[in-house]
Amino acid sequence: MSFNDPTEINLHTAFTLAENIAKEKSPKAKFILDLIVNKKDRGYLNLCYAYLRSVDDFVDDPQKPIPDKIEFISRQKKILKKILLSQNEFRLNTEESFLYYFVTHAISQNKLFLIDAVETMLESIEMDAQRLTRNGIYTSSEINLYIDKNSKAFFDIMTGFVEPNNLLI
Repeated sequence: MSFNDPTEINLHTAFTLAENIAKEKSPKAKFILDLIVNKKDRGYLNLCYAYLRSVDDFVDDPQKPIPDKIEFISRQKKILKKILLSQNEFRLNTEESFLYYFVTHAISQNKLFLIDAVETMLESIEMDAQRLTRNGIYTSSEINLYIDKNSKAFFDIMTGFVEPNNLLI
């Protein structure tokens, strides 16, 4: 997958592509989550994972120049805001379509904390890109903030999908 080509995909195709990414990138986690996430919600969790994994992979790519990574994260944050404001004047690529479908689902389920969690994850990935401008080093307070952001976002996403009454359904 690449963030280069604008592509319009439907929800079914997005589910299939996102599930394949989850299986490829984290097969053990995918297997476990399939056991504890309600079947009707799995596709949306896969969309969230595939989007964030793709964003993180873009920023972690050593072949990409640091300014491109920072510009890329800025675009992702703008796209999230535009989706929330229902401003669809731009074409989304495949991975950004994952974000679109995930956000519209979170809104329809009145789980806005999931959108906040994705925004927090984008902020932590942005911290990764920014630290590269400083030889890849985090200060003590930056690493604590980075860990806090990741932990909270991960917890919120998981509680949005893994509920006690959904276990082993």
